[in-house]
Amino acid sequence: MLKFRSFLSEAPVGLRPAELAKPNSKTKEPRIDILMRAAIEGIPLVLTSNKEVQIANTPENREAIAAFDGKKPIELTTTTGKTISSSEIGKTAVFGGGGGAGGGTDNTAVTEAAHCLWLAAMLEHGANQPIEYFMPSVLKASAKKISIGKTTIQEVLDIDSSWQVSAYLSAQEIIKRGYANKNHVFHRDSKEMKQIYAAKKEAFKNSGLEVLTDDKWNPGDIWAIEKGVNLNKELDTSSIAALNAAILRLFKERKVVGISLKLVKKDAKAKEYNIGQSPAAHKFVSAAVRSNRGNFFSNKGGTIQFSGGSMEIRPNNYLGANKIEISGKTARGGGAGWGVIIAAAKRHMGVNIPKHAGIKRIAQKLASGKNKRSQMYFYKMAKVSDPSLTFDYFMEQLPEKDAGWFSAKLAAVMITQYLINNKGKKADGFVNAIVNYAASSSDDSSAFVKIYQ
Repeated sequence: MLKFRSFLSEAPVGLRPAELAKPNSKTKEPRIDILMRAAIEGIPLVLTSNKEVQIANTPENREAIAAFDGKKPIELTTTTGKTISSSEIGKTAVFGGGGGAGGGTDNTAVTEAAHCLWLAAMLEHGANQPIEYFMPSVLKASAKKISIGKTTIQEVLDIDSSWQVSAYLSAQEIIKRGYANKNHVFHRDSKEMKQIYAAKKEAFKNSGLEVLTDDKWNPGDIWAIEKGVNLNKELDTSSIAALNAAILRLFKERKVVGISLKLVKKDAKAKEYNIGQSPAAHKFVSAAVRSNRGNFFSNKGGTIQFSGGSMEIRPNNYLGANKIEISGKTARGGGAGWGVIIAAAKRHMGVNIPKHAGIKRIAQKLASGKNKRSQMYFYKMAKVSDPSLTFDYFMEQLPEKDAGWFSAKLAAVMITQYLINNKGKKADGFVNAIVNYAASSSDDSSAFVKIYQ
């Protein structure tokens, strides 16, 4: 017999008729069907008084539940012979309710750690067990199979019911696809996980390349690491290519598996990235620094068209560094900061784009209106990006703009004119690097699996 307890540490609200008539907000299963299943299968439920009861599996109870009209509470008999109202039953996790004192939390560390615990518990007890089976005592017993840094088990148990459902459904998919097994320990912010990302940093430096951020190299929120794996021996940091080859081999052998997690509400899906094939190739099409309906001075950014989508060049904030944000199906969203842009321009086009501090200094000179050399420097690049721009009009409009506009526009002009001047293989290489960086699928990214809705 199952012993399901509330995941709450505070009294839940009651299932009044209007609430009982609704579906579970997470799984969409009708709550009245859940109540019927609880009676038939002997699943303990929690009352608004925080007492635990079981609905007796009697013809009278089943008929009363089946006759529910959505307006009046149901009178039910417990296995101890006590009569209760359905309105006294708490809207706990099994019904799609909240998470008590810890409810509502979407703290990344805690929710990711929870996925580790649910994976461990479901591997031990069976991934096909109903969600109600995994009461706190069952989950706690699997804590020895996880390593979650400073996050406490109690914090994990107190997560919101939506994340409980997500952890449950995600674990089912991960186990079904063979990404996790009983030989794994599940890591989040552990010594081993930190060691993997430290190896990444060392490998990039040994390759003489700009270091990718952790999530762009491998967005694994949790890692399944087989017991006995010696990361010091397995991770080759002589170059980023060598490290990625090691991560790929370990991924395929299911010894070290990076798992990226998204909130799953109903059906979990899995997709592998950077597995056995080069990232998609994208080609540079065109670049512009004038708006479709305006002119060079109508905006402070620029756009880049590439095969499969477009890029927008714009600043993070006033006088802030520019970034490239990508839209389009291939990119799947995301973008790249100025540091990544500088590295890609050097690597693929052989050009040196200044750091943001240098851009800002030139912008301030332009804003002063007194530095002719800076004005000519700006105009020559602008003319490449916008051939329709005349010198007289350019000089006429400059006094109208401030340092923030100059900083943003100068950065956009630099990128676009370099692309136009290097159209072909070099510009294609830059575009390809930025798009795949945004998608965490560049030549410098490593193998992982994403679990998503």
